[in-house]
Amino acid sequence: MIDLEAEIQRYVRVQYQGVFDRVHDSHARRPVPAVRQAILDELRQAGTTPRKDLVDGAAEAISAGNPYTLP
Repeated sequence: MIDLEAEIQRYVRVQYQGVFDRVHDSHARRPVPAVRQAILDELRQAGTTPRKDLVDGAAEAISAGNPYTLP
């Protein structure tokens, strides 16, 4: 039997990671507020509710020029 909750979590994780990767490609080393806004825009466009803790951590890493991988 399929574990629906696990499948949903996996799907959301892939969505978030895809957004972080795209924003890293387009916004690396830009100011944190610009990176944060790009992440929020992409997540909203994807129909995913942004999680502040993940968005803030990713924005700081990407702004520093580092890729962000979900924990």
